[in-house]
Amino acid sequence: MVDRFGMLPARRNPFAMDRLAREIPFDPTWCGTRWTELLNRLDQLNHRALIAGPHGTGKTTFLDGLAPRLSARGFSVHRLMFTDENPDLDTTSRQQIEANGGPDDVWFIDGSERLDPAEWRWIKRRTLTTAGLVITAHRARSPRLPLLFETRSSPDMLAAFVHQLAPELAISDETIVRWYRESGGNLREALWRAYDHAAGS
Repeated sequence: MVDRFGMLPARRNPFAMDRLAREIPFDPTWCGTRWTELLNRLDQLNHRALIAGPHGTGKTTFLDGLAPRLSARGFSVHRLMFTDENPDLDTTSRQQIEANGGPDDVWFIDGSERLDPAEWRWIKRRTLTTAGLVITAHRARSPRLPLLFETRSSPDMLAAFVHQLAPELAISDETIVRWYRESGGNLREALWRAYDHAAGS
């Protein structure tokens, strides 16, 4: 099996996003805050909030870090992700929400901007009885829920990821900064470039 660049087997990709999430969990201090502050703020918002940020800046990874912290508080966390390939609230997704709508349930809706207004109203109505609803979107001024946190990236963040995931490649910071700029700050795109580099080395 080959990955995006058709050169290096996917299982050998040192920059795979699942490996990044597993080995380098999201750290809010990258963006100037801490988990304790975010959890306190989420409590104030009755666990109904928006995580915003441009493409590839860590919104999904943020949810990965938030989920176990809410589980430790006794909540049951459930999650749906909407993508370009899967943009619709289908029957299966609706059934999942209806089956998990109790007072201890918290729903994560990743990619909420892909939902049309009718789908969003359905989700909001069906989760009124749940303990919480946390959504992600690209724009911080989304009218759907109040903002909890805005993710952002930096060349230093990318450099830390690259050096930790593949120290043996000894990639220069100058190269990493170039990847960051060429990717417009999208860390996912930048890591694809790192993978391309690794595949060709």
